[in-house]
Amino acid sequence: MRSTLIITIVVISVIKANATSFRDVTLKELIMKSEMIVYGVVTESSRLDCTIRIPDFKKYESTGNVTYKASIKLIQQFKSQTDKEIIQIGYSHGPKSSYPVYNTGDTVLVFLKYNQKENFYLTISPWAGTKKIGTDIFNTYSKRINELLNNLPLNEKSEFINEWLVKCAENYNTSWNGALELNKEYTCINYDSIDLVKINLNEKQKLRLKKALLSFERINYSHIELLNQVISFGEINGLKEYCLTNLKQIDKPNLWLGYDIMKAVYKIDPKRKYKRLINQFLKTSWLMDHKKKLVKQTDIISKYIIELEKSDYTTFHQTNPSHEKALYSLLYSPADRINSAVL
Repeated sequence: MRSTLIITIVVISVIKANATSFRDVTLKELIMKSEMIVYGVVTESSRLDCTIRIPDFKKYESTGNVTYKASIKLIQQFKSQTDKEIIQIGYSHGPKSSYPVYNTGDTVLVFLKYNQKENFYLTISPWAGTKKIGTDIFNTYSKRINELLNNLPLNEKSEFINEWLVKCAENYNTSWNGALELNKEYTCINYDSIDLVKINLNEKQKLRLKKALLSFERINYSHIELLNQVISFGEINGLKEYCLTNLKQIDKPNLWLGYDIMKAVYKIDPKRKYKRLINQFLKTSWLMDHKKKLVKQTDIISKYIIELEKSDYTTFHQTNPSHEKALYSLLYSPADRINSAVL
């Protein structure tokens, strides 16, 4: 019993190490909680002479240390306005930090609150409050930001907020922001008083979301919420084939995306053999040898693809025996394959 307990703790610890520790902060929350939203160009970024401790940093949902300061030349402003051409943003960054780094020349969309004592702005969320995006993607964000701001407060506007979230979810670049909220039973319309409205989509909206998902030629981690949502609608025609297509496109840095897709397939068709392979993939978390872990994960995804191609639910009725070799070649260079042969 004692050895079993120790093994369980180790596995959980390693799994947690693979997952993000950040709280999910969506576009709606960023817009509603920020004092000012700006799009601009980073003109300068430098380390502060000394670390600044922000006593009320919890409201910015970050650590209490600000170690860098960036200068942002404003292109466009939302919400409250400033007559300054350049503003200062304090941020935290370290050697192992996952927070965004402001590099000179970056174009950024930032969601801010002002710290009067230190005379600079801080982002609402240290990781979600900064979005490095170009003009094309910014135009999409700009539309969603203005739509929401023009409809505040959201009291008695449940139809509007449902439609606004659908618009976010059906766009490739903002999909996660809408789908995460839509996957809940309720969404918040006032973060000060925690007022909620029920998520209630009509059939046309559900169809739009499915069409949007299937139009994404290659999904990434930010689209898993939309995939799971569309599956929950019960309209699963074509989804299994879509998952298979995306599994075949999984590359070396995104093997855990393959895990998410495998779990989605299991929701569509809960076969025991799918569950077994999903559990085998999850157990690779505790493997300390990185190369051995990649080989094992690649092998599991290959086996999952074989099982999917055998399935009567897909249009892929014949197993392609060469696909495992093709996937292995995609993920590993010749040197990798030679080295892994001795594992």
